[in-house]
Amino acid sequence: MSQSALGDVCAEPVLLEMEKAVLKQATVQHLYSQMSGRLKPGCTEAALMAALHPTPAVCGQPQGLAKQMITAQEPFDRGLYAGPVGWMNGTSSEFVVAIRSALVQPVARTEATEAVTEAVTEETAEATTATGAVGKDRWGRLLLYAGVGLVPGASPHAEWHELNLKIKPFRALVSPPVPLAQEANVNALAARLMVEELTRLGLTYFCIAPGSRSSALAAAAGANTLARTVPCLDERALAFHALGYARAAGRPAVVITSSGTAVFNLHPAVVEASQAGVPLLLLTADRPPELRDNGSNQTVDQVKAFEGAVRWQVDLPAPSAEVPARYILTSIDHAVHASMASPPGPVHVNCMFRDPLAPTPTPWSAAPTLQGLDQWQLSAEPFTTHIPQAAGLYNADGGYASVVGRVATLAQDAQRGMIVAGGMSSHGDMLAVMILSHHLGWPLVADPLSGVRLRASMNAHSGYLVPFMDQVLLAPSAAAELRPDVVIQVRVDSAT
Repeated sequence: MSQSALGDVCAEPVLLEMEKAVLKQATVQHLYSQMSGRLKPGCTEAALMAALHPTPAVCGQPQGLAKQMITAQEPFDRGLYAGPVGWMNGTSSEFVVAIRSALVQPVARTEATEAVTEAVTEETAEATTATGAVGKDRWGRLLLYAGVGLVPGASPHAEWHELNLKIKPFRALVSPPVPLAQEANVNALAARLMVEELTRLGLTYFCIAPGSRSSALAAAAGANTLARTVPCLDERALAFHALGYARAAGRPAVVITSSGTAVFNLHPAVVEASQAGVPLLLLTADRPPELRDNGSNQTVDQVKAFEGAVRWQVDLPAPSAEVPARYILTSIDHAVHASMASPPGPVHVNCMFRDPLAPTPTPWSAAPTLQGLDQWQLSAEPFTTHIPQAAGLYNADGGYASVVGRVATLAQDAQRGMIVAGGMSSHGDMLAVMILSHHLGWPLVADPLSGVRLRASMNAHSGYLVPFMDQVLLAPSAAAELRPDVVIQVRVDSAT
């Protein structure tokens, strides 16, 4: 059909350079072919587009009858749907047909309210209801468009399924995420937290070697709209692919594998990344303690599988009500920081999972697990922000870098803040921490390695020092009162 339409504007017969082939994408695949021809003298891009528009894929055959039916059945504006989208200049042009698109219409508040009320099904309401402000006292109505080809013998059920696949990426962008407390089980929650925190830290490239033990991690990466997933059955090849990406992008790729010998297939790429200073983040699924070292097939000690070749490694406990979500998030934050610190390199996060490995609904206690995540859930920022070394704190104009600005904003908005002083050796650093505590009016919890306890007796800014916090927390009343919403941890490496 397209070849025939091109014949009206081309001086020579249109050549079919490629028969139909399959173009696979993340959630759908297309049939496509390639044709070429030479335009008639005086024929412009406008004539070419007029000959091709509307294409059979978005109109039908015979075209005249199809247009009449569409006009009768669709009394609404399609926007750019089925229209040419592209560019042209004096020598060339390029256009595509928007067979899937979205249209935002500004409507009055009363009209938008009526549109929501008149929605006949919940699915329709999700796709067409108001999504946000377009102007003062006005809402916007979002219309999502996609279509399927109806031919004799087509299955309505199969065509409807295809339509939903095509529109799924749009709906994922506008549909609110499932609340954390409604995750199917605690494994799904932990995996979702890890993937979400990684994307907040800028890691969006996930290389996945499928396996049953890592099902929760793979599903979480696939469900995250910011994550780009690359599946591969060969773990060794996948690891080197991740290494190449990280080397080119300057940030870690995330590698997800199942348990057992699959983990050790990553070793050659991990060693090369370590020697070359290339950041990588390895998420390896593992068995819980009760299933380790029991003689079963694929029971391999993988806790320190890459010892000596990684910048940091951690064996995360199996998700449960006793493992707070804050611990999972801070572990991921530190893993990314360790991978990208100087010198950068691979980091290994070993993740234990108990049954059910599939997203089977299983009761779990949300209250203790999600405690302390209210602010995190309302923002798009990582749970923990690592400030770079002192040399990188100031920009060329002498002002604070953006990361320090974010910390200052958090401190200003905090209701109950706390400062934790870690190891440091400089008297100037100790004094700076005490002055900061005095200025903010926040309690200062000092680790013995900080030296702040010894310096406090000689400084006038030590009034907020809490030297023995572990003893203070033994009192139930004190533990109930000391629930900070923002914690600033200060630690100065001896090398900085």
